[in-house]
Parts: sequence; C-alpha cells; structure tokens
Amino acid sequence: MHRIYKFRIYPTLEQQELINKTFSGFRFIFNHMLTEKDRHYKQTGKYYKNTPAQYKNEFLWLRDIDSIALSYAARELDTQFKAFMRKKGRYPLAKKINENKYKTLCINGNIRVENGYIKLPKIGLVRINQHREIPDEFELKAVVVQKDILGRYFVHIDLDKDCKINWIKPTNSVGIAPIDNGICVLSDGLVCEVPNIKLKTRLNIEQFKLSRCRWNSNNWNKQKAKMNKAEVKLWQCKKDYMHKMSYEIANTYDAVYVAKVDLSKTDNDYILFLTMLNYKLIERGKRLIQVSKIKKSLQGIDLAIALNNREAHGVSLYNRK
Repeated sequence: MHRIYKFRIYPTLEQQELINKTFSGFRFIFNHMLTEKDRHYKQTGKYYKNTPAQYKNEFLWLRDIDSIALSYAARELDTQFKAFMRKKGRYPLAKKINENKYKTLCINGNIRVENGYIKLPKIGLVRINQHREIPDEFELKAVVVQKDILGRYFVHIDLDKDCKINWIKPTNSVGIAPIDNGICVLSDGLVCEVPNIKLKTRLNIEQFKLSRCRWNSNNWNKQKAKMNKAEVKLWQCKKDYMHKMSYEIANTYDAVYVAKVDLSKTDNDYILFLTMLNYKLIERGKRLIQVSKIKKSLQGIDLAIALNNREAHGVSLYNRK
C-alpha cells in the first residue's frame, strides 16, 4: 500500500540557499544531460549513456548538492528517453526555471522524521509542521521537496507498506462522468463542483488587474503576488472539496464505474479526482472500474447512469492491483 503525506517545512535562511541550490542542480543535470543525449541521438540514432558524476569536475558547485537527488534526475531522464526511443512516450521536455522541486531517496536512514524536525541529506534538520502521525507500519521510501509560487516550502513523504488487500464483493455501485461546468456528476444525480464562486471571481479580477500593469514593473510584481495568492487559495479550496467528495463516495459505494478517458482531452481536475478516489477505494478493498466500450454520444448524467447500469463483464479495472 502506497501513501504520500504532505507537510510544510520552515528552513532557515542558510537552509533555503541549499534547497534552492539543489533545485538548480536538479534542473541543470536533467537539462544538460538531455542536451547531450539529444545531440548524440541526432548524430548516431543511438542512446547515449551519461551520469551526473562526470560533470562534477567541470561544475564544482554540483559537489555541494545531494548526489542521490542528482542521480534521480538522471534516472528520470533515462526512463523518459528510453520510452521515447521505444515509441511508448513523447520526447522529454527540458525543465523550466520555475520548477522548484527535487526528489531524493531514503538510503540507510539518511531521511527521518523525529521531534518536530525532518533530516534531509546535505540540508540537515529542518523544522516541520507535522499535523498527523506517520504510522509505524509504513516504511519511508523517498521525499520530494517543493517550493510553491508563494515562496513556501513543503515536503512530500513517500511511504510504502507490504500488505495483502482484501477485496470485498460489491453490493452497490455508482457511475461517474465528467461535466463541463464542474468536476463530475454521479448516476444518482449528485453534481460535484467547487461551490466557492467568490474565489473564482477574485482570481479573475486579479488577473485583469495584472493585464493592465506594465510587465516587470513594481506594480506588476505586486499584482503578480496578489494573483498567485488568489490562485493558490482557489486551488486549495478545490483540492479540499475533491478530497471530501472522494472520501464520501469511497465510504458509500463498493464499486465505481467510469468511462475510459483520453488524458490529453480530459480536464485535469477530473483526472485528479479519479486519482484521489482510486487510492481511497483501494484502502477499503473496493474497486474503480473503467469501462472501455460505451456510446460516445452519451454525456453528463446520461453517461453516468449508463455506466452504473452496465454489467460487470467486459470491463477493465482502472487500478492494476
């Protein structure tokens, strides 16, 4: 069973410099290795194997960064590039300068949480706002350190536990379909949409004010910060609502039917909602079932009702466990 806990951390000024330096090194290794792989692939048509260690003599500042994080950046690039060469994925895209996050793995206890602090490699003990206890039966696998657009730092703690899932026999089910003006609709008529309209209006106002400011001026920077704050507040409200709705659905129904969706043409909110619902159902021994054959003309609640009335045979499981 897999879980991820998100906590806010409060690094000191010196620790913030090290974390920001790790962000830069993570992006640099990914983009620099991508450039060399791309050049070699265009010249020979073959895969070029390179490692972060071969750049530390040329770029000495990389020695101050967590080597495990740099190795993970290289492994992430290798996975994407090999998938592209096998024609099972798109070409890897370079990381942008505003992608302030990196991932490091837990090896020999180099990462641990204790007494209100989290120990990170090369960073040291960082104060953490641990609002929930981590179960003892879970094993810490990795940590993602991230900085949001408001300048706040967070850690995503990756936990794992070896256990056998006891699947239950479904006694009631529901169908879910995406809608345009909202997240989704259930076959029982319940519409899931973010109820807070004031935050949407506030974000539209802040975006309009930003469009009237001269780019990169003092007023533009101040208005940009206000817009980012409104955007984060709306996103947090939306995410909280999706967590509560998915929790309620997982407790009420034993099986959930959804239509097979095209990820490139589907709203990200609906995909995130299905992801939240999927892991909540797995924890309870229930299933999220994906129906591959359904009439394309059906939309909204009609599609949800058709999914719920469909028999269990001829469908594929959304979750692979």
